[in-house]
Amino acid sequence: MVSRETSGSAIGPPDLPLWLEPVRASLAKYADILVGPGIERGLLGPREADKVWDRHIINCAVVAEPDLEVIGT
Repeated sequence: MVSRETSGSAIGPPDLPLWLEPVRASLAKYADILVGPGIERGLLGPREADKVWDRHIINCAVVAEPDLEVIGT
């Protein structure tokens, strides 16, 4: 079981590609889910919280379909 102390809030990206700006709020909610419940349930390791945007959000966004609906939009 992972301690709640190892999870927290996702560190946001310093610069988000312009084409992702319209869905920034939805992506931030998803990132918070990944570093909160995602870490608590073992989906991600506790050291992934500071890398969640680069490794899990932006890397996946570049292979998504341009008209794909993002969570919460």
